[in-house]
Amino acid sequence: FYKFIFGSIFLLFLNTAYSQVFSVNTGATATQMAQELVGPGVQIISATYSGNASSKGIFTAPGTSLPMTNGVVLSSGLAASIAGAAALQASTNTNGPSNDADLNPLANGTTRDVSYLEFQFKAIGTEINFEFVFGSEEYPEYNCTGFNDVFGFFISGPGIVGKKNLALVPGTSIPVTINTINSGVPAGPLNLCTDYGAGSPFTAYYINNLSSTTIKYDGLTTSLIATQTVQSCEIYTLKLAIADVSDRIYDSGVFIKSNSFSSEVVTLDITS
Repeated sequence: FYKFIFGSIFLLFLNTAYSQVFSVNTGATATQMAQELVGPGVQIISATYSGNASSKGIFTAPGTSLPMTNGVVLSSGLAASIAGAAALQASTNTNGPSNDADLNPLANGTTRDVSYLEFQFKAIGTEINFEFVFGSEEYPEYNCTGFNDVFGFFISGPGIVGKKNLALVPGTSIPVTINTINSGVPAGPLNLCTDYGAGSPFTAYYINNLSSTTIKYDGLTTSLIATQTVQSCEIYTLKLAIADVSDRIYDSGVFIKSNSFSSEVVTLDITS
């Protein structure tokens, strides 16, 4: 009887511990990552990845402080090092690419350790959507400073002039960065957060993660939605990119939810 009780408690402990772990398959290919994101109404045509091979992957995170349980992660550090208590530090120089032409303007600085997934797709409907979370070790010590780690979702194709960034603060044209979504407490005398426009920084979308035992990043955003009008069945390119800014330490990551990249599915209503 006592062995049964002890065994049951031990198994419960193992199941609980296992259910609160961030794990990532960094061996996933670009195509596998793109397909992991796909939901109804979207077809992937081709995909490529650029950056350190260990800075990306398909993750699972049940029971962690991350506000989604599975998806694709891109990091300016090592994706596997995201797992752990926030009291620890996620900070790695991956010697990844620098000076991404799309990210530099958003950061107002030089980008380092760039990591990006780029793919071509077709949508059945006239709008695409996907869900994402941004997290960083730069929070909260570097709020409103020049260490403004950044990411972007850049779409190009028919009806879009150049490349358009879809990673925006909800209801605005302001990009999501360390300086635009944070606790609202500047880390130094230069409050660079207000440079981005009215309302910045947007504290309502910030999660203080300092007490987490499962995700190292000290701060996260809430789950946000990227959306864009497209032309049905035309080919578009989407680039999901992230980078450190100014230096190569204190990692950041962006998490895109599995099967959330979707378009409305056309239905036929046959009437006589």
